[in-house]
Amino acid sequence: LSFPVARAAVRYVLGRVKERIVSSTTQNAKDRSDADDDDEATTSREVTFITGVGKNVTSPTATLRDYIVNCLQQDFVPPIEGTVPPRAMGTVCVSTDALQEWIQQAVEPQQQSPS
Repeated sequence: LSFPVARAAVRYVLGRVKERIVSSTTQNAKDRSDADDDDEATTSREVTFITGVGKNVTSPTATLRDYIVNCLQQDFVPPIEGTVPPRAMGTVCVSTDALQEWIQQAVEPQQQSPS
């Protein structure tokens, strides 16, 4: 997988996660009695990107895993913290807390602007 395609995939996946969480939050606020179990599951899961460990790479900064961590820090406002679990070195995890913080800070300016 090339780095530009990986970057696009990360941005796409996190954009979809954001849309689902924002829409489920909006829907739940409008009508709490029809809240769906699927909506609850959407807001309570972490996102894991499977990257592999990059054993055939000459430079440690050229791994897809490190590139994804860097993209999370540089491409999103506020930066998203991605971690590499010690027992799953070929993955990058974005915790539920990191996702909620990013979404909350990204949505707040939109809610404050007059419609």
